[in-house]
Amino acid sequence: QVHDVDKDQSGWNNLCEQLKVSSITSFTAADIGMGPVALRTLATSLPGALTSVVLDENELSGTKIFGKGESYEEIEELDADLSGFTELCSSLKSSTVVSLSLRKCYLGPQAVDLLADAIKLMGALTSVVLDENELTGTKIYGKGQPYERIEQLDADLSGFTELCSSLKSSTIVSLSLRKCYLGPHALDLLADAIKLIAAVDAIAIGGNPITSAGG
Repeated sequence: QVHDVDKDQSGWNNLCEQLKVSSITSFTAADIGMGPVALRTLATSLPGALTSVVLDENELSGTKIFGKGESYEEIEELDADLSGFTELCSSLKSSTVVSLSLRKCYLGPQAVDLLADAIKLMGALTSVVLDENELTGTKIYGKGQPYERIEQLDADLSGFTELCSSLKSSTIVSLSLRKCYLGPHALDLLADAIKLIAAVDAIAIGGNPITSAGG
C-alpha cells in the first residue's frame, strides 16, 4: 500500500496524547504512512510500561523514494530526514522495550548508527527485527526487477559497524537481518559480534548476497 506520508496528523496527535498516559505494553503501527513528523510525536509519547514496538513498513528516516510501489521504484536518498528517528532512538534508550521490529522501514547507514547508540543502553532488549532495510548502503540498480544488479555491496558500513559493536555487549537473544543486502564485509562484522553476544540463540540472515562479489 502506498501512503501520502505524514499527510494528516490530527487523529495521530490525539492518539499519541492518550498513549502517554496509558498502561499499554505492546504497540503496533505497521504500514500506516508514518514518516519523520508522526514518528517524532510518537517518540515523545511512549508509555513507560511498553515492552513491544512494531513499526514495520513505515518511512521512518525520511528516505526519498522515486516511484514507490511501482515496478520502477528507486531509492534516491537514504535517511533524508532523521529528525523523528533521532527522537525515537533517544526515547528507546531509557525504555523497558524487550522486542523491537522495524522491518522494511527504508533505514540506511545513518539511521542504524542512531539505533546502535540506543541499543547500548536498552538493557531489557532481547529481540530486534531489521529485515529489508539497506543497512550497509549497498548500491542497487533496478531493485526488485528481473534485471536487478548490485553495483556495490556494503558501500557504507559506518552504521552497521556501530550496530555490531553495540550488539557485543547486548542482551539480544534473537536478531533478524533478512534481505538487507548485506555482503561479505558486513557478514565479517556480524560474525565478530556474534562471538561476544552471550545470550543469542537465533539469527536470521536469509536473502542476503553474502557470498557474492557484486558489481
